[in-house]
Parts: sequence; structure tokens; C-alpha cells
Amino acid sequence: YLIDEVSEVQKSFKQMEMAVEQHSVAKTEFQTKMENVLKENDRLLTHALGVDIVNIVVNDCMNVNCLDVDACEHCRDNVSSSESAPTFAELFETNELKAQIQEKDTVILKLKEKIKSFGGDVKERKVESKVEEIETLNLESDHKVTKLAVENNHLKQTYKQLFDSIKSSRVQSKE
Repeated sequence: YLIDEVSEVQKSFKQMEMAVEQHSVAKTEFQTKMENVLKENDRLLTHALGVDIVNIVVNDCMNVNCLDVDACEHCRDNVSSSESAPTFAELFETNELKAQIQEKDTVILKLKEKIKSFGGDVKERKVESKVEEIETLNLESDHKVTKLAVENNHLKQTYKQLFDSIKSSRVQSKE
């Protein structure tokens, strides 16, 4: 009867060892999958950010070009209608259009600077996210290892008690 219990304890111990091994493999697979998901997420985020910025720049360039075309058409119409020098109102309007163009160029430069800064931000967020995930996984693993160690110690104690019991039974039976 005690031998059956010892065998059962050994079987439980082996099952625990296999469970720990399987958990280790599952943990590694999970970490790999998580890293792949993070890489894909960062790639998509960077791509979406780049597309948005390109769209903003293209839109601003088109607005500037439309202003240039409007100014050129206005000038052409004025030149063809009268060969005289531009009026004060026309000069004022031309200067206003130039100021708008300069403003758009400033916006484009600021957007280009933001593009450069976003690249650094994405890398920092990526590293921080990975560090947090690794710390979380380490904590979870530590808790599981601690739990398994406690269970292992309990099984060792039970096994030792059974062994001592069998040993004392043998000594008594020999006497």
C-alpha cells in the first residue's frame, strides 16, 4: 500500500516536472508571438503616421500651387486688360498671397520636423513597451516558479515521510 503511494507521488512529481517544462515552452512561444505582434504594430503605426504626414504635405503643396495659379491668372487677366503698372490694390493682393505662401512653407517645415521627432518617439515607445511586457512576464513566471517550488517541497516532504514510514515498517517487520 505504501509502495503504491510512493509510486503515485513519483508519478505526480514527474507530471509536475513535465508541466514546468511545457510552461517554459509555452512561455517562450508566447514571448515570440508577442514580439512579432509588437513589431507588426510598430510597423503599421509608422506606416500610418508616414501616410498621414505625406497627405498633409501634399495637401498643403496643392493649396500653395492653387494660390500661385490664381495669382498668375489674376496677373494675366490684369496685364491683358490694361498695360499700365499694377495698382496699389494689386500689389497689396500679391504681397498677401506671398505671405500666405510663406506661411504654408513654414507649416511644411514644421511638419517635416514632426516627422523626424515621431521616428524617435516610436522607437522609445517600442522599447518601453517591450521592457514593461518582459517585466510582466518575468513577474508571472516568478509567481509560477514560486508556486511550483512550494508544491515541489510539499511533495518532497510527503515522499520523505512515506519513505521513512516504509523504512520503519520494514525494521519492525524484520524484528
